This record gives sequence, structure tokens and C-alpha cells, in this order.
Amino acid sequence: MLSEALEREVNNGGYSQFFTDSSGEFAPVMVDCLKRIDCPIVAGITAEALKAIGYTGGSSEEIAAAVRAIA
Repeated sequence: MLSEALEREVNNGGYSQFFTDSSGEFAPVMVDCLKRIDCPIVAGITAEALKAIGYTGGSSEEIAAAVRAIA
């Protein structure tokens, strides 16, 4: 389940780990998925994390590159 991948990565190393590890392939769809399973708070936090790295749309590779550029 996608939400389990997010939880596992974020609990282990934060959103930066989620965005840069293999589970990050789901990052572009994660907010929508969380909303669909009625997790609006986590969806909002995830949206804010994406916003913090400047994500406005694109691939998981672009998200990982944005995180690496910040670090």
C-alpha cells in the first residue's frame, strides 16, 4: 500500500528519505492517494513537504533531484 511506503520512509528518515529512496516513485501521486483514503492531515503535510522543495509537478526523479539540490 502506498501509504505504508510513505509511513515507513518518513518514520525512518523523514520526507527527504521518502523522496529520494525507491518509494519516492510514488511521490507525484501520494497526496491524491492519501485524500482518496481519507487521510487529509497527512495529505496536507505531504503537500507542504512537496511545496517546500519547490515541486510543482513532474516525475519522481525531478523530486529526488530537488531534494539533493537542497541538501
